[in-house]
Formats: sequence, structure tokens, C-alpha cells
Amino acid sequence: MNYYKIGDRIRAYDFNPKLTECEVYCEGIILGITRSPYGYECYEIISEVDYHDWRVGENVYVPLRLEFLDYEDRITRVY
Repeated sequence: MNYYKIGDRIRAYDFNPKLTECEVYCEGIILGITRSPYGYECYEIISEVDYHDWRVGENVYVPLRLEFLDYEDRITRVY
């Protein structure tokens, strides 16, 4: 698992693109590492790019770890 820092720009996939027909993700700048309103440890990002533009401009909570659904490169740094 890669850990990123505040200010890094990341892409976070909602679903594993290897198992779906399309890539569903959002990209944004990390504002902090916190707990989501649902209690899991996460990156809080401000979404700048979203697959459907639904989350652009919104704060999005990206889980640091997923118990059973995690996979390599779920979160990647974008330059």
C-alpha cells in the first residue's frame, strides 16, 4: 500500500478496472488524512476530475484500506 501526503494529487478507483468494462474514478488533491463520517480511515480529497462529473468540486473520502475488495493500484499518484 502506498501512502501519500497532503498536497499530492491522486486517482482513486471506485471499482477494479480490470474487472469492469470502464474506469470509474475520481482525481483530486489530498486535503488530509482523517476518519470519514462512516468511521473508516481515509484520504479526504477535493475532486477535480470524476468519471461522470458527479463529484467535481466536492470533498470525497477515499478509504486507505478496503477489507475484502482492495487491489493493487486502487489509489495512484497523478502527476
